[in-house]
Amino acid sequence: MDCKSLKKITIPDEIEEIEYGAFQNSGLTEANIPQNLVTNCGCIFRGTPFEKALEKEATGDFIIFNDVLLYKYIGDDENVVIPESVTYINGAFQYSSIESLIIPDTVDPDNDMSFYDCYNLESITLPNKIKKIPRSAFENCFSLEKITIPASVEEIGDHAFENCPSLEQTIIEGSPKMGEDVFKGSNPLLNNPK
Repeated sequence: MDCKSLKKITIPDEIEEIEYGAFQNSGLTEANIPQNLVTNCGCIFRGTPFEKALEKEATGDFIIFNDVLLYKYIGDDENVVIPESVTYINGAFQYSSIESLIIPDTVDPDNDMSFYDCYNLESITLPNKIKKIPRSAFENCFSLEKITIPASVEEIGDHAFENCPSLEQTIIEGSPKMGEDVFKGSNPLLNNPK
């Protein structure tokens, strides 16, 4: 991160994880990353020349990296449906102005999705097999009004829905383990249909 002299990176297949934002704001112009690492690659190129090149090469509203990671949403539509070819989305929508989003069941259930600071997000359809809602996933989504958490969810991370003041109803179809301050600054009517 912030290494302006870094221009090219090749990650060998043996590496198992790259942390979020690892090359952010560097001078990176070329990156070769094994496809098996895309699940941990959220925002790693943010603020780099490489990210700008990816934006120029993108066809449509999405930057899809290594054919499976929706790296970044670059469109301006308010209502978005993620392409079925996408397996991972990580933080692709952070800070975007989307209002509604449909995530297909093709997205990996262990994917750490984040919609942090999606101020306009009102509705979202989660994949039916999602297992975890990660820490701060919907934090500061001021317009989020209602969410249904599928029965497949086993855990909701700390602060997942913190500061969502418009959240009026949360339907929890299963019995997930709840983290700390999941709904702090929110006032949802919790409904567990079981």
